[in-house]
Amino acid sequence: MALPTHVLLMYGYLLLFLWVLVEQLGIPLPATPVLLAAGALSAQKQISFPLALLAGMTAAVVSDTVWFFI
Repeated sequence: MALPTHVLLMYGYLLLFLWVLVEQLGIPLPATPVLLAAGALSAQKQISFPLALLAGMTAAVVSDTVWFFI
């Protein structure tokens, strides 16, 4: 098992939430590889797709709300 996949399995939804949040707030850190890895793991039934989707969407909504108030 590759190290990034192992880290995603251990910290899963928190890592996904924080990575998308940081990327959406403007730090040039691409969230696409993490989202693709989460999608692949959810296809293999190692993480829950609805929870991964909820984590990513919540991070995006939180960052958009922060940018709205700024």
